Amino acid sequence: MAANDVSITIKVPPKAHQRLHEIGKTKGYSASAYAQMLFDAGFAARLGQLRGDPVSDAELDEQVKLVFALAGQGDAAAISKATGVKEVLVTKILNAWKKAGEALMNWLSRIFQRADRLADAFDRLDTEMDAALALPAPTLIEVERRKSDELMDELRGREIALETQIAALTIELNHVCQVIKAETVRARVLFTDDDYSPEADALGSHNDMLAAKRARGDKHFRKPAKAEPAREAAE
Repeated sequence: MAANDVSITIKVPPKAHQRLHEIGKTKGYSASAYAQMLFDAGFAARLGQLRGDPVSDAELDEQVKLVFALAGQGDAAAISKATGVKEVLVTKILNAWKKAGEALMNWLSRIFQRADRLADAFDRLDTEMDAALALPAPTLIEVERRKSDELMDELRGREIALETQIAALTIELNHVCQVIKAETVRARVLFTDDDYSPEADALGSHNDMLAAKRARGDKHFRKPAKAEPAREAAE
């Protein structure tokens, strides 16, 4: 791991195709096998890049730049020629990226929307608390003192509720990170042209996401209970 974090930058260097062959050769991989590993690693890193995560692994950063340089062109024929991977396979891999990536990014989008709403709620709460603390202290009328105490209790209760939601949100984000890490581990496995299945890869990403949601306890993603045979009515 590098000492300092390195942010991903998306560029299209003119010698990206040549570099792909050079790096693959130095690592002892065929151009085809190394290209497939890059595609898988790039998918995992793309999710992190879209979330704004820094990449601290310099080697992975280099791989991602190469992948973006190729995939960003959207030209399956050029990618196929540069990597030695069949064009039909390149097209399938790019489609698998889109399918698996959309599911995870939609999940992340909903999380960030909720985070924005929580931030707004905290801002409103801070404003109300400041206003409550600025109220004149009730010294003569007991009723006014009770009202002040009740108001502060209500505001503190809302603050605790928001903090609870933030804790749940943090857990969910950790689940997303686990899915991304699973993709990175998957990227270390090398496939041959005949064995690689982009459809299965995309399905695996989707299943990882659902498994994480079920583990979190999301009622919409729990496995359905098995139906039990109906019991005969007692005579």
